[in-house]
Amino acid sequence: MIPLRLLVRGEPAVVEDLCGPDGEVHRLREMGFEPGVEVEMVRVGNPCIVRVGHHRLCLRCDDSIHILVRPKHDAAPTRDVAV
Repeated sequence: MIPLRLLVRGEPAVVEDLCGPDGEVHRLREMGFEPGVEVEMVRVGNPCIVRVGHHRLCLRCDDSIHILVRPKHDAAPTRDVAV
């Protein structure tokens, strides 16, 4: 699992977990971020744009909340990872 913000443009993934304050997690769930839901990074950055179902959502990354995803490696673009 990786944080949503580490996906590259066009990379699909599946939401695994949401971590953070209850109110923020509840808000993200209302927006469609539920475990098992497929998401795709449309635009990388802060804020980023993520496709969730048939919707595109603009999110600002915050250190207090984490959306953990599992990339779908069969369709994922190459990610550069610093060693």
